[in-house]
Amino acid sequence: MPAPSRRRTISWKPAAVALLAAVFLTVACTLAAQQQPPAGLPAIRGTLLRSSGAPIAGAQVILQSLDGEDCAKLFNNKKEKSPKDAAKLSKCAHDLFTIETNEKGEFSFAGVQAGWYDVRFLWNIEPKPAQSPSADTVGDFLVIYAGHKDVTGRFDTLSQGDAFQFDAARDYSISFKY
Repeated sequence: MPAPSRRRTISWKPAAVALLAAVFLTVACTLAAQQQPPAGLPAIRGTLLRSSGAPIAGAQVILQSLDGEDCAKLFNNKKEKSPKDAAKLSKCAHDLFTIETNEKGEFSFAGVQAGWYDVRFLWNIEPKPAQSPSADTVGDFLVIYAGHKDVTGRFDTLSQGDAFQFDAARDYSISFKY
């Protein structure tokens, strides 16, 4: 079991967080109908858990490919991106697949080619976040809370970690404990 996550609140302008959340939610919903890659090969896999250790079932997991190391470095840059860098990133980052976590909070993207990737999680929480819209970091993940209820009456939450290199020779594991 990994060490407890560190949590730090980020001061974001509400309009920026709301816009970012809306973009991520729109992309996630659009991708939900895409097919999964084939099973039985080395995979990008992991789990999504609550801080109590309980699984988060039914969360959307979005796999995004990045066009090489330069794109991954730009993606991982934590500084506010210039319009030029944001445009570069939008051209070199591509959403590939969307799947859901199972009852154990597990997911797996098998048969993915070697390359640079990142994974995003999108799930619902029932209590309204203390500040919404807002953003926190939990471990190496950025977590964004939507400021309004969705059609299910819950608040959407999005989490995104850093880009990583997958060699397609062995599994790559990601575990996020929220």
